[in-house]
Amino acid sequence: MSTDTSLGTTKNPYPVTLTAGFDGNNQPYFLYFDPQGKPMSSPLVIPAAKPSYDSIRFTQTGDATQLRLWAAVTHTLDNSSPVPQGDNLLLALGGSVAITVNLGTWRGTVLIFVQLDAAGNVVKLVPTPDPTTENDG
Repeated sequence: MSTDTSLGTTKNPYPVTLTAGFDGNNQPYFLYFDPQGKPMSSPLVIPAAKPSYDSIRFTQTGDATQLRLWAAVTHTLDNSSPVPQGDNLLLALGGSVAITVNLGTWRGTVLIFVQLDAAGNVVKLVPTPDPTTENDG
């Protein structure tokens, strides 16, 4: 990545960790944390920095035997596809996925988890509520 601040994107990525699991009623839950371990809720705010951050990375933490991060589906202001496909479906590799959030823009993201049975087979897809991301630059 370039470090030329005139381009507006210079620092990658701002990390957010998340846990995923089931509550006592077997309903999925998702918790987000900033790099200092403080809980976050939507919008997930990328703090101002010099040089500014240009993306946010979601990394699953904790037990991934029942819910495993599979992908992020995003919606942008740049006329990306209205359905999940090449420009807005980002596969999570190794339990982590990064999305670009340009300076001063918002981006909605739904994280998709696969639910696994005891044998490790996928039984369904489980989406998160939309954690909107705001880049304060």
